[in-house]
Amino acid sequence: MDANSKYELIEAPNPPRPGLMRIKALRDIPEADVKAGDIGGWVGGLGNLSQVGDCWVYDNAQVYGNARVYGYARVFGNAQVSGDAQVYGNARVYGAAQVSGSARVYGYAQVFGKARVDDYAQVYGDAQVYGDAQVYGKARVDDYAQVYGDAQVYGNAWVFGKARVGGNAVVFGDARVHGRAQVDGDTVVDGDMEIDGSQPSQPASRQPKPTATPARAKTTPASNVGSFAPKTGADQGPDALEMAAKVPPPTYWA
Repeated sequence: MDANSKYELIEAPNPPRPGLMRIKALRDIPEADVKAGDIGGWVGGLGNLSQVGDCWVYDNAQVYGNARVYGYARVFGNAQVSGDAQVYGNARVYGAAQVSGSARVYGYAQVFGKARVDDYAQVYGDAQVYGDAQVYGKARVDDYAQVYGDAQVYGNAWVFGKARVGGNAVVFGDARVHGRAQVDGDTVVDGDMEIDGSQPSQPASRQPKPTATPARAKTTPASNVGSFAPKTGADQGPDALEMAAKVPPPTYWA
């Protein structure tokens, strides 16, 4: 192990899935509120969490497969990052959220609650995805946009600006929702529709959700052992968390 390594892997009883090991801090990581000797969350191997930067995995959170957490990112609570997913920059994934497939969560984005980000979806900027919301396919959520409740955003859809998509709403295809637009209830925005919140109100089609794309089943994570909680807190509300010291996302990986 390199002399500059910030953590090592240790075997621990009752791993949430076979092959996972706990991380143990080898030195203080002040920005992550971690001290030498602290026990963190679960990873599948050294490739899952960078030895560089202030990134950390806390509590009963899991990072496994080919997933990577790096930069200044935090994963905590019962969250899971798996597949080829990446969480980096100053992003936060927590609660019982899942980031999987080849999804990317970065910038100052937050994914929490029981939200799921999958496939090639991207959540970035200061965006938030929470509740039981799902973002998948090649969908994007960025800027200060929020997707929450039981909403689904998928296909090539893009939600940005200060737009909010919640309730049972579905946004898919090549649809765009932006500005200060709010889409909720059982609204469906599809095809190449554009809902621009900076323009006079534009009607969206109100119809049942497409039956061809049912809501995806969510994996129930293991119970939270509550080992650590970062300074941001795992029980924040839907409003954006105030992050300390916004350092630009790093361009390295180790």
